[in-house]
Amino acid sequence: MRYKSNSNGIQAIVLALGMAMIIYISLSVLSIYTFGSSLQADVIINVSNEINHKWESITLRVAFAIVIICHILYLFFSGKEAMLIVIDEWDR
Repeated sequence: MRYKSNSNGIQAIVLALGMAMIIYISLSVLSIYTFGSSLQADVIINVSNEINHKWESITLRVAFAIVIICHILYLFFSGKEAMLIVIDEWDR
């Protein structure tokens, strides 16, 4: 940002969230009109059904597993730290 202020920061956040919302809504409407009722809730099943190749589905599963493995450590770390603080405070 050229001029750093709270109002400019809020304006940038609102603009980014609005653009993301427009992209997600337009992509979902486009997907529904393109594929119709053949879409399922699971993305991995959709990939394997549409392409008829198993290696794309396996690649997508491995990518999702890597993302989950990388993010779950941070989620559990904060919970573990909070629990240890509670136990420490209770003990003292």
